[in-house]
Amino acid sequence: MFLILILSKFYLIHRPVYGLIFLFKYIPNSGYNPNILSNYDEDLYFAQQVIINACATQAILAILMNNEDKLDLGEDLMELKNFTRQMDSYMKGLSISNSEKIRCEHNKFARPEPFVFTGKKKATEEDDVFHFVAYIHFKDKVYEIDGLREGPILIVDNAKTNDWVDKVKPAIINRINLYASNEIKFNLLSVVPDRRVNLEQRLMEVKSRQEAINLFLNHGDSKVNFYFNILAFRKLPGIKVLTKRRIVKRKK
Repeated sequence: MFLILILSKFYLIHRPVYGLIFLFKYIPNSGYNPNILSNYDEDLYFAQQVIINACATQAILAILMNNEDKLDLGEDLMELKNFTRQMDSYMKGLSISNSEKIRCEHNKFARPEPFVFTGKKKATEEDDVFHFVAYIHFKDKVYEIDGLREGPILIVDNAKTNDWVDKVKPAIINRINLYASNEIKFNLLSVVPDRRVNLEQRLMEVKSRQEAINLFLNHGDSKVNFYFNILAFRKLPGIKVLTKRRIVKRKK
């Protein structure tokens, strides 16, 4: 499937992947009847959705809250997580809905009118009722987190950090196939590190090393230290040509 092929290529470039968010058109009685866990790891953060139009926000929070060891959650989310840690899933969801800061952030991106699941009527083209679920890797297991369920769904029982995305792909394909005969609107999002942060850090390193090279060239240094540092700098892109030219000029 084209969507999964994109995911495979994306995963090779953007690692680590903290979680996936699957968007699909909501269809009641679709035939998807997963095994919902009632007893699960108490460290797994699962909150039920108590606000009808908050599924996207809940999916993002599910990924963030279950990656505390890899991400800086910030003061507000850490305070919320610690406050709700011992609560059941419904009370967690209720606490999220009562969080003023989360509500404000949600409202910045929410549609003007909330979507509502009404009766058993199948969503039509006019309805445009969509739902978001999250896939996360937690303690060598992959879970589907759907706030409309009463518990998490175990997707893969044995998965490592470097292969969990590959192992969850069959589950996503099967989910798409349930709706494929009547629906083609799907989207798959991933939560990954901000590449700008890494690129900005690399840029600062390049500038710092370039300044060091200029310092060595202008003020001199011992031959051993000079060439040792030049070899180190040449490992970075854009520095190799600069150092070669400067060295040739110095020899002349």
